[in-house]
Amino acid sequence: MFQSSIQIGTTIRYLRKQNHLTQTQLAKDICSAKYIYNLEKNLCSPTTNILLQLSERLKVDIYSCHQDMCQAGSIDTYKKLELLSEIIGRSDIVTAYHYAQEWKDLPDFRSGYPLQYLQYAFSCYASRQKNYKTAIQYALQGLQVKYPSITESNIMTQKNPSFSNIELALINCIAANYSKQDHLLDANSLFLYLIDYLHPYTKLLNAAIHQHYHFHIALFCMVIANLLYIQHTIGYTKNSLSLLDEAINICKRLSYSNSLYILLEEKAVYYYKQKNLSLAKQLFEQAAILQLYSPKSKQSSEEYLQTFQEKYPACFNTIIHQQEI
Repeated sequence: MFQSSIQIGTTIRYLRKQNHLTQTQLAKDICSAKYIYNLEKNLCSPTTNILLQLSERLKVDIYSCHQDMCQAGSIDTYKKLELLSEIIGRSDIVTAYHYAQEWKDLPDFRSGYPLQYLQYAFSCYASRQKNYKTAIQYALQGLQVKYPSITESNIMTQKNPSFSNIELALINCIAANYSKQDHLLDANSLFLYLIDYLHPYTKLLNAAIHQHYHFHIALFCMVIANLLYIQHTIGYTKNSLSLLDEAINICKRLSYSNSLYILLEEKAVYYYKQKNLSLAKQLFEQAAILQLYSPKSKQSSEEYLQTFQEKYPACFNTIIHQQEI
């Protein structure tokens, strides 16, 4: 087990400063500013109730963040991992790759959670270069940091796994790269495995959800989009539409606009395959509008139309140019 001297008060202080709050502002209606001062000096430990209330104010699961920080080994390494996550999140894979190359020989990045993150960055870069087999190997090596005996063939047979966020991202990388190699049945099976693993987290929608669970729920939605993309080719299952509708409703409730327009695309294609042209066109128009105003989207409307046409040429020609199905 990776050992770290970081205490939870240090994590709270870091998160408070990240949110630009004073100790008094953080403490308001929860506890005294003196209590926060003592926490941050590691002179006392927070009660469960106080920790939950502070998490709500900071909009992050403090305990999960603290675990990540301990696994990182130092606040400096944690900041590097946060930067890497942010860069990959905005699809700047080349920059992420260069950072990963720069940091790979640092002591904290030679094992554990930081090493897994580097393998994830290398996997994303290899996939961007269309080296899909290499991308899968990097992702597998990332999983083997914690699960030394794991292979492509036994990922889905791990007994009582407790995958971290980065490990779930690595599994998703493997499935996505199966899809890019046209190993669609393998990709379909692994995406379904991820959906089964992630589905219980969607039941937390009526409870207080912190950042830790948002990752699981957002990944659940994106995995469903990836699954439906595959099933467009290999055939839909009887619960394809219900899964898609569940993910769409989650995205609407939690304002996941970047995932929502992709799911609406898949629903448009689903109804195109069912020969319901009017509904397919309506859904596509909704997706196009959402994409245009999505905070993470960098495409113009013309670029978006071109991307959709390349992805689904027959569907595009039918619903845009009103050709016969």
